[in-house]
Amino acid sequence: MHRTTLERLTAPGGGDPLRLVSVARMQGDDISEGAALSPTRGLYPIHDGILNLLPGGRWAISPAQASNLLLPAAWWYEPLWRTRALSLMSGEPFSLERERALFDELLGEPTGTLWLDLAASTALYGRWLAPRLAPGGGEVLALDLSLPMLREAQRRSQAEGQRNISFVLGRGETLPFATATLDGVLCGGSLNEFGAQGATRVLKEVARALRPGGKALFMHLRTTEQPRGARLQRYLLRPSGIAFWDRPTTNRLFAEAGLRVVESRDAGIVAFTVLSRA
Repeated sequence: MHRTTLERLTAPGGGDPLRLVSVARMQGDDISEGAALSPTRGLYPIHDGILNLLPGGRWAISPAQASNLLLPAAWWYEPLWRTRALSLMSGEPFSLERERALFDELLGEPTGTLWLDLAASTALYGRWLAPRLAPGGGEVLALDLSLPMLREAQRRSQAEGQRNISFVLGRGETLPFATATLDGVLCGGSLNEFGAQGATRVLKEVARALRPGGKALFMHLRTTEQPRGARLQRYLLRPSGIAFWDRPTTNRLFAEAGLRVVESRDAGIVAFTVLSRA
């Protein structure tokens, strides 16, 4: 956890600003072991460089979200699933290289110094963005509710030489940022996993935390009318807590949360949507 990044965070949901009160081990400007304090919420530990905003907490999660808490899921998420997922879901060849090119095109020239990789998993999008922010001193904060996923994200970012990514164990429904302070948000495929009600809360939090002129890029999945895909969504994925929407419904969810669609691209059921504050 970078000290400069910690100083820009709040308790979950935009609460009190966090203050570093204990440091047991540091490496340069990175806090490996320590604790941050919220005057009204108490202490949040930092262990192995990861800030824990869920200490001892209990929360309701879907079966799909629960699967991400398993260590093997973190190990195999990127090499076995993420590299093939968009091809399987779009029904056409969709490599990570193609996704990266679309990511770069839609994102444009990123501005600002603090971006969030929301429900980051192994922080693939955050790792793509971090080198582009580094020359200007920009930071990426990767947030996820799975500690194994964050540890794998940390391992991969370090192996790739990324030094401007911090890691936070937390929930998308209660972001640790003051209102209108985030320069940008990335979310690569996790919007559907929040479920119908959770997605609404997450989008409202994104709208609250995003600064005027900031940008959010979501990759998400739409409903399908293809018989095989429709059966898969209806009988397997929806019962696990994953929600799917058509374009009018997602546009309504964005608008009700206070977000405006700037640009949208579809490839089969895979959608890429760029948003700003309404």
